[in-house]
Amino acid sequence: MMGRRIALIAILLAGGGVLFAVQRHKVTTPITPRPVLYLVADAEREAERLPLEATRVSDAEELRVGAELSRYVCPRKERGSNPDYVGNVGEKVALNVKRQGIPYTFCVQEDNFFVNAYALPGGYVVIGRGLLALLESEDELAFILGHEIAHVDDRHAIERVQYQLASRKLGLEGLYELGQPAQVLYEAGYSKEQELEADRDGLELAYEAGYSPRGALNVMQRFERMDREMKRATGSPIEEFANVPLQSLQEYFRSHPPAVERFLALQQVVTSRRWNFNAPVRPYGLRPMFLSEQAAGLDKQGKWQRSISTYSFAIHLDPTYQAALDGLARVEWRSGDAAAAERAAIAATARVPSVATMRILARAGAAANRDDAVKALGAVGGAEDMNVAFARVEIGGLASERNASVMADYQRQLGAVAGNMQWQATLRTEMAWWMYRAGDLKDAAAELEAAHQSFPAYVPAMLWRAWVDSEMGRQADAENDLEPGNGGGLEEVADVSSQMAARAVVSWRVGNRDLAKSQFQQAAAGDEVWMVRNWVQDTFSVSAAGILVQLQAAEMARREEEARKQREAH
Repeated sequence: MMGRRIALIAILLAGGGVLFAVQRHKVTTPITPRPVLYLVADAEREAERLPLEATRVSDAEELRVGAELSRYVCPRKERGSNPDYVGNVGEKVALNVKRQGIPYTFCVQEDNFFVNAYALPGGYVVIGRGLLALLESEDELAFILGHEIAHVDDRHAIERVQYQLASRKLGLEGLYELGQPAQVLYEAGYSKEQELEADRDGLELAYEAGYSPRGALNVMQRFERMDREMKRATGSPIEEFANVPLQSLQEYFRSHPPAVERFLALQQVVTSRRWNFNAPVRPYGLRPMFLSEQAAGLDKQGKWQRSISTYSFAIHLDPTYQAALDGLARVEWRSGDAAAAERAAIAATARVPSVATMRILARAGAAANRDDAVKALGAVGGAEDMNVAFARVEIGGLASERNASVMADYQRQLGAVAGNMQWQATLRTEMAWWMYRAGDLKDAAAELEAAHQSFPAYVPAMLWRAWVDSEMGRQADAENDLEPGNGGGLEEVADVSSQMAARAVVSWRVGNRDLAKSQFQQAAAGDEVWMVRNWVQDTFSVSAAGILVQLQAAEMARREEEARKQREAH
């Protein structure tokens, strides 16, 4: 045993020496203590094969240690208070633990890149948002939480602290004070035997809580497939999980035994206990949310059909999930299908009318079915709702021609929001868009100037004024509208691609075609929607859309030529 202790000391001191040496030399990558902490965890996993010399920690002492460690990860949680979805599932799974003196608290680490889960002494279970996004049933979540609960129930978590205390006796406490919270050691995982034991006991806890063993087997099969695909990846996210970075998956697989081995071990447990492999799983309450986030990412990448199908599946799982309803209307519109966008927007606004979706409904209706759009917008209720004022502007814009009645109604809506300058600017900008589309450029320019004066920070007013000025032949004014400091500057707008597209049209109109193509290339690189012909034609004037279509053709030719050169190079 003395030989093993000496080996452990040598490993830890060598790790500390490596960190010290690296910090003494200039490097081009950030230095963090995490690799050394993983070295410590690996060494501890070996040390766990040795008998513990320290006295077993009592439950009361474990609760004190857990409360201290959890301050970094569960700062606002009250003991035993878990009203959220994850907590409710966790509390069911924890009902049949052996150590009934340990209460459990479940916390979500709000980090999409944290694809892991861990348990701290004293019953604190932490699961990353990135891992939650990969699950497909409540039974899978129950198994994951059961695995972490088992680490506490089987004393794995508190034993890890006992080794920390033992290492301090050896004078190695410096390795635990490198600036990272102690829970990093728990993220690093346990010995293979302990991980497999937690799988077995966690599966049993989930089963006793009424969950199907199919959940555990399904999630392990998915992890095995992801592990396989990850090893073939070159640094890009796995295709099906576009929001999961490679490094995050590596962290998870590094801290656990191979998924295929875990699957086979779990399968053996189910067989030996004669549990039903095919017992149905429960719907995963968080899945529509994560599917909608994935669909939004696909929309941003210009993968319209995959985004539409993902949103549609989220709505199939939960027909009331508003983010999916609104998102589907948005991606249908951006994909260039006005009729589908109108149908989706009608469904979304029937539940909760939002400004963004009503805007889509009106614009899609103008291009598809005007009567249905007017009817749907007119159904918006609640006279005190700001959205109603917006809907009235959109209905006015949908009128076959602007008349005294429409403008009188518009003025009433402006009066209704007189105390809110941002809403004033929003309504004026929306009416200006309808005027711009109808060719009433002078009136559109006046509305945009009034919008800018009422709320100078409202960027869309200046951006649309650039389009209107350009349409009126005032290219210098359009350029000025887009300059920094005028409300449309590059540093003030998240959607830089919209600005670059406007600049491209201005450059084209003054005869600088090469610059226009370069600017449009940047616009399309920022948002693929600029390559959608129907969307361009449904959004801009005939003249501007004609220029944008020519720029689309030039950009497509450039891409094809670039692809040809790459093929030849290989």
